[in-house]
Amino acid sequence: MSSKIPTELLEKYRQSFSEKAEQLTSLLETLSHQAANEGEQRGESIKELHHFVYQLSSSATTYECKALADKTREFLKVVEQGDLNVQATLTCGQALVHLLQHP
Repeated sequence: MSSKIPTELLEKYRQSFSEKAEQLTSLLETLSHQAANEGEQRGESIKELHHFVYQLSSSATTYECKALADKTREFLKVVEQGDLNVQATLTCGQALVHLLQHP
C-alpha cells in the first residue's frame, strides 16, 4: 500500500478486511452447500458473491492493494463465465479470503 494514504485510514481498512473475509467466507460456504442445485438459490448466491467482490475490488483499487485488486478481477472473470465452475469459484474465493486476512 502506498504512503500517499494516511496510516490511520489504512489501519481502518485492514480491520475492515478482516470483517470482509468473514463475510466472503460465509458467502462461499452458502455457494458450496448449494453447489448441487442449479436453481434460483444458487443463482442468488452467485449474484451476492459477484456484488460483494465487485465492491471489494473497488476498495482494493482505491486503497492500492494491488494483489487484492488483481485477485478480485480474476474472481470476477471466473464468476462471469457463461458456464459457472463452482469449484474454480470456491478456490478463487478462498485465495481472496487469504489476501483479506493478510493484506
